[in-house]
Amino acid sequence: MALRIVLFGATGRIGRITARALVAAGVRPVLAGKDLGRLELLSAAIGGGADIAAADATRPESVRDLLGRGDVLITTVGPYTWLGAAAVEAAIDAGAVYMDCTGEPRFIRRIFDEYGPRAAASGASLLPAMGFDFVVGNAAGATAVERAGPDAVRLDVGYFFRGNVRRAMSPGSRASAVSMAFEPAHRYRSGRIAVSSGGSRRFPVGGTSRYAVPIGATEHFALPRAYPQLRDVNVCLGIEGAPMRAAGVVAAAGPALARVPGVRRGVRAAMGRMSRCHDRDPDAVVRIESLTVAQAFDSQRRLLSDVAFEGTDPHGFTGHALAGAAVAAARSGVRDVGALGPVSAFGRDWTVRLCAEHGYAEPAARQAR
Repeated sequence: MALRIVLFGATGRIGRITARALVAAGVRPVLAGKDLGRLELLSAAIGGGADIAAADATRPESVRDLLGRGDVLITTVGPYTWLGAAAVEAAIDAGAVYMDCTGEPRFIRRIFDEYGPRAAASGASLLPAMGFDFVVGNAAGATAVERAGPDAVRLDVGYFFRGNVRRAMSPGSRASAVSMAFEPAHRYRSGRIAVSSGGSRRFPVGGTSRYAVPIGATEHFALPRAYPQLRDVNVCLGIEGAPMRAAGVVAAAGPALARVPGVRRGVRAAMGRMSRCHDRDPDAVVRIESLTVAQAFDSQRRLLSDVAFEGTDPHGFTGHALAGAAVAAARSGVRDVGALGPVSAFGRDWTVRLCAEHGYAEPAARQAR
């Protein structure tokens, strides 16, 4: 493997999973972060003789110094809305392959709208949200569209969870969730990106309907690029047991509240406190049931295909997906430049196989394994 893989934010929960997965794949990554002592401990714990390097998202030059031409950069340093720019800028300058595990709509849109054209010009490839959200939805959505055929013009994707979701979240994930509550979601409607009106909706799942709220995801940008016949893409989130109707009200009111003087500053301060917290047990595995549903429709709103992927370990999947994508990029390259989803970067079959290898597949596929 000629290219280097740099893991920025290696000592967090997702970073540690990713580091172990890289070493298991035979890679000697560069582990980067602010605390060299913690990095040394992690390098010793995972074996493989990983190199370490000091870098801080608040000092962009330190992140830029990590990369050479064509390297692969994984960053797990969030919240990305506030801390993500340094890594993206460094990757663009180096013509590198960039990937993260963001779930923040504002940052995702910035990647595709602002950074994507610059990356294409420099020869860089940007792969945001290469974790459970939103790789699994991209895989399920691509499968639904391909099964539906050319008549599929609308795609609905729903992420549903059951279990102790809060306990399963890392400090960084909690900070990102706070950010999402105060940022407008986006959707793909009539062939263009638009701002979602918020609120909640009923999402039909397995003969029943569940409340879900719209979220801004990479599926809105990436799947129409892979399947140009799509005119509408909707992505929703539902958590069993949570008051999803109330969540819909928050989703609609949050962006307006953020415009109140002092609110955005308070949100940013709260996110900073959350992201600086360390996991009491960063290697703990909290299982939560998750179901990702993708439904393709024709222009008459007739359901053409219905796909569901099941799994139980979103955080574990995220670390392994980042590692798998980085290894694939280093060994075989990425299919295109600019801002990409996993299907455009590696293909639908590869994306579905990655999901299956790390615990997320259709029920029949899981039984076959």
